[in-house]
Amino acid sequence: MKWFKVFPSLIKGKDVLPVGGIQLFLLGSRKVSLVHSTQGLYAIDDACPHQGAPLSKGKINHRNEIICPLHSYCFSLEFGNECEQKTQDMITHPVVEKEDGLYIGVHEKYNT
Repeated sequence: MKWFKVFPSLIKGKDVLPVGGIQLFLLGSRKVSLVHSTQGLYAIDDACPHQGAPLSKGKINHRNEIICPLHSYCFSLEFGNECEQKTQDMITHPVVEKEDGLYIGVHEKYNT
């Protein structure tokens, strides 16, 4: 796994990205969205597994899911599964606070 520093601290990340916010990052060659829901920070691949719509353009609902802007599929931010099992799970990435900042981990197989 390769770790990418996205903010100098968790506090700074939450200041820049308020609850309900989604920010797109290019980490290596992957487009990854950092999502701030009422339950915390989550990192997901930006492409919906159904037809590739940018999840960074989606909305977050009260069930801690991101809603795809194209066909309104709902994906669990915590686990990545689509709520009605209509399509594949989305790819999730770990978010970790370290002493020197906030990091997103991308598995090497996804970082090509």
